[in-house]
Amino acid sequence: MFDIITKLKLSKFERLAESIITRSKSLFDRNNDELIHMLSSSKELEVYAALIVLAERAVGLKPFKVQVMAALSCSDGHVIDMKTGEGKTLVAAMSSIVLVKKGFVVNVATANKYLADRDFVTMKPLFDLCGVNVSRLSGSEHGSKSANVYYTHLTEEGCLSWLADHLASELSSISHPQLLGASDVKTALIIDEIDHSLIDSSGVNYSIVSNLEIGSFYQQIAELCKQTGHKSEFTNVDKHGDYEFTEDFYQFVENLFIESGLASSHVDLYGDAYELMIHFRSAYTAFYILHESKDYVVKSERIHRIDRKSGRLIDGGFLGTVSAYLSYKHGIPIPNSNLEIVSCALPHYVKSFDLLSGMSGTASLNSLELKHSYGVHTLSIPTNVPTQRVDHGHILFSSQESLKDNVTKFLCKASREQRPALVICDNEAQADTIANLLTQKAVNVTLLTSSNVEQEADILSHAGEFGSMIVTTRMCGRGTDIVCEDKERGLLIVVIGMGLTKNDDQQVIGRTGRQGAKGDTYFCLSLEDEQFQSRSGAALTNSLLVNLVQDDISDIDYHISGATTRLIEKLQKQSLSIMRERRKRVSLYNNPIDSQLKLLMQKRESILFSANPVEMLYGMAPSKVESHKKLIEHYEFALGKDVLASCIRKGMAEGLTKSWNRHHVNLVNIKLDTSSNAQAASNINNFKKSCFEAFSAFAGTVNLDIFEYTITFLNKEAAKKMASSAYLPVGIY
Repeated sequence: MFDIITKLKLSKFERLAESIITRSKSLFDRNNDELIHMLSSSKELEVYAALIVLAERAVGLKPFKVQVMAALSCSDGHVIDMKTGEGKTLVAAMSSIVLVKKGFVVNVATANKYLADRDFVTMKPLFDLCGVNVSRLSGSEHGSKSANVYYTHLTEEGCLSWLADHLASELSSISHPQLLGASDVKTALIIDEIDHSLIDSSGVNYSIVSNLEIGSFYQQIAELCKQTGHKSEFTNVDKHGDYEFTEDFYQFVENLFIESGLASSHVDLYGDAYELMIHFRSAYTAFYILHESKDYVVKSERIHRIDRKSGRLIDGGFLGTVSAYLSYKHGIPIPNSNLEIVSCALPHYVKSFDLLSGMSGTASLNSLELKHSYGVHTLSIPTNVPTQRVDHGHILFSSQESLKDNVTKFLCKASREQRPALVICDNEAQADTIANLLTQKAVNVTLLTSSNVEQEADILSHAGEFGSMIVTTRMCGRGTDIVCEDKERGLLIVVIGMGLTKNDDQQVIGRTGRQGAKGDTYFCLSLEDEQFQSRSGAALTNSLLVNLVQDDISDIDYHISGATTRLIEKLQKQSLSIMRERRKRVSLYNNPIDSQLKLLMQKRESILFSANPVEMLYGMAPSKVESHKKLIEHYEFALGKDVLASCIRKGMAEGLTKSWNRHHVNLVNIKLDTSSNAQAASNINNFKKSCFEAFSAFAGTVNLDIFEYTITFLNKEAAKKMASSAYLPVGIY
């Protein structure tokens, strides 16, 4: 039934797209004003027909039928599977303009900042010509508050800036005013690489952190951890691929803390001194579980986490105290401790919009999960021109040394033949190794990793030139457009390692053979790869895999490489199943916290939009009103009613933040405690109960906290404003 419905919808959009293109051919003699007027038509055919002509005039791109089909689908709230190189950037812009004309404020969200910058600059002339106000929503700047369309990086700039709105003390600092409960504007979110963002990243929590001063016990904990050393019995890898601490670990740490005088008894470590246990877990994770150039990098004396799937750095590093211990490990200045004060999972942000749509070259692989989790249907858009790319499959080598030797020789030959090549490595350490080996053989190599990500746009602009050889990570796996000069052979892509899922590999090979061009792809693996050493892959290593080894990339047996590819896809399906289970588990833990986040924002809005903040403040703590009423009346006389109202709103909003901070620390500790214990993690009801009890305690004290903070804040603000005034009362505090 589901397939029939999607096919009918796709057929409908195809017929409409053909009519739109026919209509557009009669509009090329119309002037811009006439075409812009047509954008306000109630007939979709007229709007899109005018858009086709305006797009060609503004950015020199004439939409193909498949792009019109995609735009129609997108503006109707569908996810589209559209292969790489088919022009999704123009599709997003066209859909946005149509939605704006229907009364929506639109966020176009991309997978990284590079793409947000590129798409904004590329499509701005079209928006300007159509009279649509477009802005770039970045982490440091909120862009024009009156914009109709915002381009943004989904997580770091979109989700995190929206999360910061939950801590705002003034309306002017709100980055997403259209998402406030008081707003009557319809909102839409169009996500590029939607399956990566909504599926792969849905299990990641995004957090706003505050700085705490580092105490001397950090060094003491770190030194104790170094003296302890790595012990295999301290951790296990669960079925989800996550590390979990064993009972041996906890017993050891209990005794260690008591012997060192940090705790007086075992009971202490699960009461007042429980923070010490959290610190030691963070220290052990930093010293022995996380690895440089694989899980994180040190850049400009700061720790940056690496997204293992995308190869890109994630701002904010690690949660809790892990960043501080990583800094200590590398002898760089220890930053103030990151105290997580508000956090949410990406789905909570996404579901705040009225209409959701998006696009990806691999969306169909996740269509069922997108429908189940977000209620959106996926439509597969045909390619404009069939690809001529040749996929040579997976070549398995007996060892890492054999792999590096073969790949290096193969790439040297490609370099001599001046064929443009893109080498995708599994991590930065591997990329450095391959680049160094090629350099030693006099190959002119450009290395693109997190250390020079600022040069990404410039480096990739030369990626398709004759003789170009770029060695990078999977950071180039999504959204990277490479124009290849070598039309006869196309771009060569060599991938070292396998993606966690088939989606990851499909995205990587999509960098070549775009829009009907030629290209070749090779996947190179070795029996020593991490995936084959895991529980699921270890048995295979000693049996089936050894029969699939081919230690010569220039002489491939395609029967063997085909069998290898099928086996890899089987492992990737297992990985996908594990990741889905992990996402479900994360969702269960996030739901109670996300619900509380909604209540936090509702209370903040009531404060920021309060018509009578003085009365609202009195209502926070009626029993304390009489002792402060004269003081507030004096401030109203001295400062003026409007200034006082503004100060009280800001004070109450900041007081709410302070109270929430303390509450959120409790939530984080509850979550850490239950998720690190296998039995507690399996009993989500206990977690929900603990969250409810914590929120009840927070709700019982928050109004009094806000009142007391606001009075203190008001005294300080009044003292500043009235420093030279005779009206400043003395001793009335």
